[in-house]
Amino acid sequence: ELGKAQEMATSALREFERIGASEAHLGCLDAHYLLALLSLHQGEVGIVERELGQAAELAQLCQDTTRETIIQAFQGIQTAYHDLPLAIERWQLHFQTEANNFTPAIAASANEFLAYSASFSGNFGQAGAYGIQAYDFALQSGQVRRAISIASNIGDSFNSLNDHQSALQWMQLSLDLARSMAWPASIGNCLTQMAETLRRLGRLDTAKDMLNEALPLVAVMPDSRWHLMALRYLGDLLLDQGEHFAALDCFSELQQGADRKCQHDFRIGARRGRAHALSFLGRPQEALAVANEALQLVTESRDNYRKIDILRVLASIHNRHNLVMPPDTPLATDTASAA
Repeated sequence: ELGKAQEMATSALREFERIGASEAHLGCLDAHYLLALLSLHQGEVGIVERELGQAAELAQLCQDTTRETIIQAFQGIQTAYHDLPLAIERWQLHFQTEANNFTPAIAASANEFLAYSASFSGNFGQAGAYGIQAYDFALQSGQVRRAISIASNIGDSFNSLNDHQSALQWMQLSLDLARSMAWPASIGNCLTQMAETLRRLGRLDTAKDMLNEALPLVAVMPDSRWHLMALRYLGDLLLDQGEHFAALDCFSELQQGADRKCQHDFRIGARRGRAHALSFLGRPQEALAVANEALQLVTESRDNYRKIDILRVLASIHNRHNLVMPPDTPLATDTASAA
């Protein structure tokens, strides 16, 4: 219930600001942090950055190192989504130092950032290892919601390692924890990630059932990353089922939402999916145009991991339609460099 939550958080912030005394600074800090989290679920990336910046200033003013580290990890993860090299340069060494901090809340945040940066770099084994530590520290510090999210991400790392059985174990752990708390949004996110695992195992009908259960739960937050992720996974499932027109519609909806809210990774993923669908529908020139848009996005963001994915899409389009690749295209240049 994001609207009601935002009203309450804003009201609390105004009351702490009215008090104005130094003892109210922590209240303002927590309110700004909560508003950042709520803005994240509404896809308001700019507001997230602003609220986190204000929270970080207050954490320094209060000399609260635990809150400061948690805020920095939040900032670092958000930066990694659109500029991974910058996030690593700014925070990697700091969080490697804090990964074994004696305060579990600090260690949980540090390891969560390191898990994200490793995953975005394509180091999925390392991402899983950091994620397991983050999960344990999150539970030790009572951060159940964070633990649910981390467990799903650990499963995603195992998926990327093609260890889908281990992925399912972590997804089930995450889903069981979410159901025990009866949190609809968390349950929807867990179902979405488990559906993707089942898709990779070829269990398409079961995956579709899970997505059908998940989508109404996350659709109440239409601009959230959870809803965008559900659309991406549904699009991939529809491609696997040969429903190319439906897949194209799904990825088009994803692209509109991702572009509107500047969700960089989903902007790339939507175009990757649209290019696949257009190619399967016998529309190679449109597919090439969309795939080259994605290639431009990954080049601008220096996202080498996703760049490999887009290069594969472009190669598959050329192969499927027997297209001649002009020597001055970005694909030809990158292929030559790789050779």
